[in-house]
Amino acid sequence: MKRLINSLIAILVCFFMQITFASCLSVWDNMWYKKNDSFLNTDSTMPSQKIVSYTRVHDPSVFYDEESGFYYAFGTHFAVSRSTDLISWEIVNKEGNPEGIFGTKNWRTVLNKSSDYVGDYGGIKSTWAPDVIKFGNRYYMYYALTAEFGKGKSVIGRVSSDAVTGPYSNEEVLVYSNDNWWHEPNAIDPQIFFDKKGKLWMVYGSYFSGIYIKELHRTGSKVGLAKTEGFGKLLWRDGYSSGVEGPYIFYNAETEYYYLMVSEGNLASNYNMRVARSKNPDGPYYDINNEDVATPRGKGNKIAGNYRYEGQLIGYAALGHNSVTKINGSYYVIYHRRSGIGTKINQNYYACVNTLLFNEDAWPVMAPNNYLGEVFGRVNESDIVGEYDLIIHTEQTIDDYVESDRYCLNANYTIVKNGIKVGSWELKEGLYLNIVIDDLEYKGCIIAQYVDYLKKNTYSITATSFQGRPLWANKL
Repeated sequence: MKRLINSLIAILVCFFMQITFASCLSVWDNMWYKKNDSFLNTDSTMPSQKIVSYTRVHDPSVFYDEESGFYYAFGTHFAVSRSTDLISWEIVNKEGNPEGIFGTKNWRTVLNKSSDYVGDYGGIKSTWAPDVIKFGNRYYMYYALTAEFGKGKSVIGRVSSDAVTGPYSNEEVLVYSNDNWWHEPNAIDPQIFFDKKGKLWMVYGSYFSGIYIKELHRTGSKVGLAKTEGFGKLLWRDGYSSGVEGPYIFYNAETEYYYLMVSEGNLASNYNMRVARSKNPDGPYYDINNEDVATPRGKGNKIAGNYRYEGQLIGYAALGHNSVTKINGSYYVIYHRRSGIGTKINQNYYACVNTLLFNEDAWPVMAPNNYLGEVFGRVNESDIVGEYDLIIHTEQTIDDYVESDRYCLNANYTIVKNGIKVGSWELKEGLYLNIVIDDLEYKGCIIAQYVDYLKKNTYSITATSFQGRPLWANKL
């Protein structure tokens, strides 16, 4: 009886202090990084390069080809670029050139099953959001083809080739969808991945009906094809009204979580990346508020939204449709973004690569600036002290650019804005920087980066609040 009373008291204390189940769990889980001390034994290293090389790829899906030693970014409109270091990119196949992928300008003849189903009344001139994986000695490209932009009559198919750049052929169809978004998924945006036990999965979907997952055959003559009929299992149904798409799942063996990343909003204006996590590849996935993102209450943690730094003419917008790759224990996210002046957003887009870090509670946070060879590692408290150009993103999806403000992180661990104390900071293990501003705590990391608009190497901060609100900062 005494044990029962004590348990009830503990539950009531958590309730009245408004501590969610997720944050209670974090007390036990927040030492995940102790399991792998590679970062703890590494000093932070400034970037070796100072020139960002952009490439024109929409919906970039990154694939590392061991045979050639290149990272390939496959995108919508038949675009393919490659890089040896995720910094300098060269175009392999230009947008609008199906011959470079399928060996013919008449690409619909290669995808005749898909083309016959969706028709050509919408004037769609390319496949969308391809994803490449290799089984044995053969490369497989998964693609989406839809009848019309904004419609749900779509197909996810697969073609194969002996070479990573094609030509691809031998069409197989995995999923058909009808124009019935509220009751079934839209068969676009496939991503293929192996889980930690070697099972093979495809995650896919777009907008109002959400994100779904299906198990695929992992061996044999049907490798990479669906094990069962149907749409699979719902993973994410958008808690906002503008829809999610472009799913990407990866596993971090150190944190022991699967992370599901999606893009929410309008790809031309307010696109933004979000994330939820699970102990299982097929969910359920929860956000930082411990809400299941398969329910309307789950919204996911926002990774980044539209932003502009103080005094800069150009702002950056519609960051999204990402993939993730891992190199020597570090994670990198590749995504497309747009830019603009004033309130305008230019519809020219290009692919970017940023370092993806994990805070002490094992939540992903994205470094604010393009990856240029920096190494995440320990810093000294004295390195942190100084004035910062700081952005607090919203947790909602918005069209406007969020503007930065100037904050000072002082040697006495206080944070000052306009001469007024507004918060405090704390460095843990030389890696994890926790910030409190206006009574709201942000947990994140600090990393050495080259900041293009400042034209120098400096320190950058990335963090997230318990509401899923991202914070970025560059030391001036």
